[in-house]
Amino acid sequence: MIASAQQKIDNPFDLYREEHYYYYRTHAHPNSTLTTGTEEKELFLIEGVTHIQTYYVPEYVDKASKKLNEFFGQYLQTL
Repeated sequence: MIASAQQKIDNPFDLYREEHYYYYRTHAHPNSTLTTGTEEKELFLIEGVTHIQTYYVPEYVDKASKKLNEFFGQYLQTL
């Protein structure tokens, strides 16, 4: 049975599998999963939102952008 386009869209597992192979096998970098040289890190969650929604839903983009600006403003030096 051939899956329809909608069935493929509704099935997120290919995305996760491709990400895993890309970042951890075929294009892995020795430092790609490590935070080095810093103690400044923070987990920021937006309730009820998927990762991809933070790219295109204005409300979530605004929340994520605000947090990133605050974090980087606090820890990055201006040249």
